[in-house]
Amino acid sequence: MAKGKEIADEIARRLGEEIRALPDRFHSSFDYVDTGNNKCHSSTLWILAKIVAGLDGVEHVGIDVPLGRKGAKIKPDVVGYGPGWSHAVYVDFESPNSSDTRVWRKDCEPYAAYRDANTDTCAPYVVVTSLPDRETLGWQLRWTNMTSKGPQYNHECRGMEDQVRRNPFRFWLGRWREIVSPEKMTGVTILNIDDTTVKRVKL
Repeated sequence: MAKGKEIADEIARRLGEEIRALPDRFHSSFDYVDTGNNKCHSSTLWILAKIVAGLDGVEHVGIDVPLGRKGAKIKPDVVGYGPGWSHAVYVDFESPNSSDTRVWRKDCEPYAAYRDANTDTCAPYVVVTSLPDRETLGWQLRWTNMTSKGPQYNHECRGMEDQVRRNPFRFWLGRWREIVSPEKMTGVTILNIDDTTVKRVKL
């Protein structure tokens, strides 16, 4: 089985090839995440499942798999299984609607807890985001309200729509760098879809 970096690089390469056939602005706008036209997550998840299924050493693929160990829980969009149903890789996809603070709070932080709860080596984790690396005037900033259950994920960014639209990727990269604990990123690779280009994110 390939190592985490090799797996992430292969996913990035194949994903970059696959998304060229998708409509314009599929990952660089909110056109395909709105109610009635919310094709982005499901269609990209299908692509990622195909890619994972084709990775060297992967024998089975699971979708939306709940996993837990010693109280730590994750639910990856895609799990690649190796021989004997061993875990080869976990993949999560975040569409334009969720490529924000949730990348850390919902994805990376729970994975770190799950990884640390495993006595065996934990499978590598790849998170794919969708953020244009340029000015994007129609970009939205969601999940900023205070609710009865507490602040939503992006509450601390409330009122920053103009900053986000100047460059969604650079804005959220800066935010991640503020809140991410580097020691908790072991085993994690973030890939970003910028229009039809897929690149590794350096935190």
